[in-house]
Amino acid sequence: MIQDQRILEEEEIVSKLALTVEFEEVAKKEETTWRQRSRAVWLKQGDRNTSFFHKTANAHRRVNTIDKIKVRDELLTEPAEIQKEITEYYEKLYAETEDWRPDLE
Repeated sequence: MIQDQRILEEEEIVSKLALTVEFEEVAKKEETTWRQRSRAVWLKQGDRNTSFFHKTANAHRRVNTIDKIKVRDELLTEPAEIQKEITEYYEKLYAETEDWRPDLE
């Protein structure tokens, strides 16, 4: 469908702007109504996905766990040892040596 392209008259421009403002107001009211309805439904029914959420979070926690780590050809399996080695690694990695700083004197 080909539309005629022409310059709008002043009253058409005013009408178009008024309709645009009215449309935005109606859309905002509708969005607010739907948001309020969803909150009301949630309050009435409660959060039925709680057990699903907790199962998913626990599954992610199990997957994101380090059960063993090899350090200097030694296999560590104790959580405290693993935590200690990882902490030491990053402390050494991010430790600043003061040798590289220029001397201001």
